[in-house]
Amino acid sequence: MDSPKPGLLYTAEELERIYRQMRPGALLVPMAHGAQESTPSLGPRFMVFRLHSELGLEPTDPEAAYWEALTQADVTDGIGEMSWINANLSEAGATKPQVHLDLARRFVEPAILTRIMQQSMEGGAVSVVFNRIGCLLTVRHLMLFGGSDSRPWNASKIGRLALLANDFIQNTPIPQTPTLSSVDVCALYGAYVGHL
Repeated sequence: MDSPKPGLLYTAEELERIYRQMRPGALLVPMAHGAQESTPSLGPRFMVFRLHSELGLEPTDPEAAYWEALTQADVTDGIGEMSWINANLSEAGATKPQVHLDLARRFVEPAILTRIMQQSMEGGAVSVVFNRIGCLLTVRHLMLFGGSDSRPWNASKIGRLALLANDFIQNTPIPQTPTLSSVDVCALYGAYVGHL
């Protein structure tokens, strides 16, 4: 393919073809822009992040399961998929139920997804697997503790990692007292500003 001249834009079809060559078998969720978007709905939106522990999955200890899933994950594929999911959960997509449903269908095991979909949420809340904090946390943990699974990559491992990360976030205790005093924070800020 000839490279485009500066200033020329790719068509949607050309971008789709390029993306499929870069990521065979991957899901591309196009973003709607401009006049095509409907007026956003007003008011609060409630998203309930599902947990591995609440779904009765094995192993029942989420910490042990998370550690096992991290060590069995392929670091490159895991980081790539989590980063891609995080990008799809941009400000525009994070509160759209259809985006969450598409991601869950792509990355969650069918039996687990069925179990999640059968549990209704009160008050019209949307049941979701992926969130941006969980994606970033999992990317960090994959970098630190990820394995190098030589078996073919299975996209449903990402869904299980996300559910386990949600457990990890939910059950991490918040310290009752701050670790730094206000004086320490001011001193650190002053030292930072002094280096500028």
